Amino acid sequence: MESDGNSDNGGGSKNFSNLAPVAPEEAGEGLPYAPENFPNPGDIWRWKAGKRISNNVSLPLNAT
Repeated sequence: MESDGNSDNGGGSKNFSNLAPVAPEEAGEGLPYAPENFPNPGDIWRWKAGKRISNNVSLPLNAT
């Protein structure tokens, strides 16, 4: 069985490949970033985005 993305466990599939980005520290409930009706009907999960971390750190080459 093929899926077009995440499923809300309601028997169908939904494509979430074009989700809008969220700001760091933003939070919410349910879709599109967390499941609904899983594992039991009526369940709504919460989500929270973390701070962005980058490996592109500029350090001085010669600290003397």
